Amino acid sequence: MSIFKRNVLIAASAGAALLLSACNGVGSGSKPESLRVLPRDGNLATALSDPSAPVSAGRVYTCLRSAVGLYVTFTDGSIGDFSTRASWISGDKSVVRVSSVDDPATSADEREPVPGSDGLFYAGGTLIPVAPGSTVLTATYLGMSATLPVNVVALDLNDLVIEPA
Repeated sequence: MSIFKRNVLIAASAGAALLLSACNGVGSGSKPESLRVLPRDGNLATALSDPSAPVSAGRVYTCLRSAVGLYVTFTDGSIGDFSTRASWISGDKSVVRVSSVDDPATSADEREPVPGSDGLFYAGGTLIPVAPGSTVLTATYLGMSATLPVNVVALDLNDLVIEPA
């Protein structure tokens, strides 16, 4: 091995070690402990801060896209959002479809295309309501799974309340 190649290898190794040392928790032994699927709504912060808090079924309106998130709790107590890395499945695609992994290598039937776009897909965890009904969403990540019941309802314009700002 030439001196130049050896020096490049040493520099690359040192750079990698420096980058890894800057990452909090690398090598600390922290590992995924549990998964939770939660609606991305006004109650998200409460649900994340209290793992024992009950999570009600996600409510989705037929005319609106919405999203759910997959949150991983690690053994050190930290929580991470892995929504775009999870594999998502709807129990009944005639009620709601859910876009899966944000990876171009993922099969097209797992990703939901954005209508009118050329090659753009919704982020993982995006719900595309189809018709009123109920189903269960399942998110899988690192061999672990979590579920959330989802109710799709038709939007009743009589339920809308518009208040002045």
